[in-house]
Amino acid sequence: MTTKVNGNQFSYELKNTRKTSNSIHGNLVLSQHHKDTLPDYGPDLENLSFTVEYQTPHRLHVCISDTEGIRWRVPESVVAVDKSLTEIEKCDYSFNYKDSPFGFSVSRKNESGPIFDTIGKHLIFKDQYLELSTSLPLDSNIYGLGEVAASFRRETGRFTLFSRDAPCPENENLYGTHPFYVELRDGKAHGVLLLNSNGMDVIYENGKITYKVIGGILDFYVFLGPTPQNVVEQYAGLIGRPCFIPYWSLGFHQCRWGYNTIEKFEEMVSQYEKAKIPMDAAWIDLDYMDAFKIFTFHPHHFPPEKFVSYVEKLHKNHRKLVVIVDPGIKVKDGYDVYDEGLKKDVFMKRADGENFVGRVWPGETVFPDWFHPDTQQFWTDMMTRWLKQVPIDGIWIDMNEPANFVNGDITHESNHFPFKKGIDSKNVNLVQRVKQTGELEYDVHNLFGHMEGIATHNALRAIRPDKRPFVLSRSTFSGSGKFVAHWLGDNESSWRSLELSIPGMLSFQLFAIPLVGADICGFNGVCTEELAIRWAQLGSFYPFCRNHNAINLPGQEFYQFEKAKQIAKVALEIRYRLLPYWYTGFYRAYTNGSPVINPLWFLEPEGKDTWAIDQQFLVGKGLLITPVTQEGALKVTGYFPPGIWYDFFTGLKQLDIVQGIWKELEAPLEVIPVHVHGGSIIPMHVRAELTTFVSRTTGIQLLIALDRLGLASGELYLDDGETPPENLAKNHSLLTLTVRDSILMVEGIFQYDGPGSFLDEILVYGVTHEIDEIVFTNTSTKVIERNKIEWNRENGRLFVRELGIPLLNGGFSISWR
Repeated sequence: MTTKVNGNQFSYELKNTRKTSNSIHGNLVLSQHHKDTLPDYGPDLENLSFTVEYQTPHRLHVCISDTEGIRWRVPESVVAVDKSLTEIEKCDYSFNYKDSPFGFSVSRKNESGPIFDTIGKHLIFKDQYLELSTSLPLDSNIYGLGEVAASFRRETGRFTLFSRDAPCPENENLYGTHPFYVELRDGKAHGVLLLNSNGMDVIYENGKITYKVIGGILDFYVFLGPTPQNVVEQYAGLIGRPCFIPYWSLGFHQCRWGYNTIEKFEEMVSQYEKAKIPMDAAWIDLDYMDAFKIFTFHPHHFPPEKFVSYVEKLHKNHRKLVVIVDPGIKVKDGYDVYDEGLKKDVFMKRADGENFVGRVWPGETVFPDWFHPDTQQFWTDMMTRWLKQVPIDGIWIDMNEPANFVNGDITHESNHFPFKKGIDSKNVNLVQRVKQTGELEYDVHNLFGHMEGIATHNALRAIRPDKRPFVLSRSTFSGSGKFVAHWLGDNESSWRSLELSIPGMLSFQLFAIPLVGADICGFNGVCTEELAIRWAQLGSFYPFCRNHNAINLPGQEFYQFEKAKQIAKVALEIRYRLLPYWYTGFYRAYTNGSPVINPLWFLEPEGKDTWAIDQQFLVGKGLLITPVTQEGALKVTGYFPPGIWYDFFTGLKQLDIVQGIWKELEAPLEVIPVHVHGGSIIPMHVRAELTTFVSRTTGIQLLIALDRLGLASGELYLDDGETPPENLAKNHSLLTLTVRDSILMVEGIFQYDGPGSFLDEILVYGVTHEIDEIVFTNTSTKVIERNKIEWNRENGRLFVRELGIPLLNGGFSISWR
């Protein structure tokens, strides 16, 4: 009898099953009753390989591929996945399968109902079309799936994963490809990755997710969580944890396309100094290049000798320079980068073996073949020669989907493929048969930006082995966070783009690319002063904080607006004071894979009210940000999870709740509501100065927000902010901060003795009892002078200043009685 599933005759049966203590292996054979329902997509493969690996107690790997192992799959050299194996009995999940018709499911041990379930769903495996579905609850909560300008919790529909240069249209595929999702179900979270670089559509509707992929293999990883943070950390543990960023990259960055002379560039920096607005990095777009040729300088507008002199001035004032680099290399004999690439033969080829020639800003261009064994050295050599002329600090790689202004090669149209639905011709900007050292662009298109990120990161490591690289990339893939930061692309100067920036940032926390932000004030269009104010306030809490806009538009630097100038200054000063808290979060991202900002359901995953919230977020777990994203609004409604919440600015206790509630907040134009969660300790700088470097010298303040039991905890990480982490064994501090019974305990590793490594102030919210005295204790006991202590009985705010305690001599305590 022929079995039918969803109207299709089921195709594969599992045979020759072999089991070990940590794996299952078998063969999938096309059923003799199989009837091909999609003959236009090509014939089905008759024999497949099936492998299950119990990799960690919380991670399972399921792979369906060809038996010969010759089909395209993402190579280890591109995404170096963890290969751990664990014995079955130590795992927190159960794997079940059905031989005929074939299907499998993954469940948590001792729980009913699978979290990933293909049983009863058809498997299709053709040369250019793969399909597999998993069941979901009808009211499921799905987050992730590609890069798309949309709500954080995914609405049902089609998600196309195919990298392309697009100015942020809503609900369409954009620059990056991340075939990973997190599902929140019954207060627990799990994640699923399909490690496949081919173009695909993911259909989320009718109680299931269906993958429709144009090639490669079905290579699934399931992450059991059970907390949302667990899922992200487990995912990062597989594909690579985020790189450790330089401290300066957390400062404010100013960029625009249109600083087309050194004088205009210098004037911008001068205006920020005059306005006393903090700024750490000045950026230059295409303007510095000679005829848009990468690794060149314009001989009149940015002559290297004059440019070097100005960059030295920037560095003397503790600021950095970041410039753009596109992958397209101008086709021009005598241009050394092109000539050297031809000599090494490292450019992408057409199917006929000739160099693929596209068209981007320089005109006719060729593209590096990142799979070629000599391309990394070529890229490093070109960057070395270039950086010897001008000491640029960071690299911004753009147009690396890769963008191409013609459809296919300048002399050839794109070839198409049988399944194209969402992946239609508007997404195809390179010939599908372009070869990269034997690989088809058809298979590796989505990896181009990721691999350029790897090559650029590696080049900077080779050129400056004593410095952490800073690379910002537009196109990304699973694992890119190990090498690059990201911005959300060519957004608009609109209130809608302001709204969409929050779900965009939250999605990239799931993708393990935590240093992310949108172009503040918007890239395309004209920014009004009110929008600039609200964007400055929100942007000051982006992990990556950069103002950027396009050429031939009014300038939107904060000093261009009279009122916005003052409000942006205050907002950025808050950011600069919070730098130790941000930096400690990025240290945890590097060591654990933890997100740096979080959706509210990370704090309250069982609370239904939190599941769709994407206009609020948490910095770490201690700061709740409720920005204004609507034009003309002077109030904003926000959700507060259970606990005590203090006003960040005043220390006033706003809420003490056992159940989450919605609350309307006053938000006049100069205010962004920020609240501190009771139980948190937030390390800060004592003062905000004009750069991160000078801000660090002011020392540390600890903002302590007590919970109902008078408890609080946190941590503080310190180092020099630029040495690669593998060289920091004896020059970093990691301090555990706890409060109990009105005693602050500071313990941990005390090694860093650089600028600002001293505790100068503590600020405690929620002190309701009379303060008799404050005592500092390490090897001896010292009573703090009364003139250094302020206690406000009405709001319970305790402030102690001028402590001057070195964070180098071991643990200590401070008690208030």
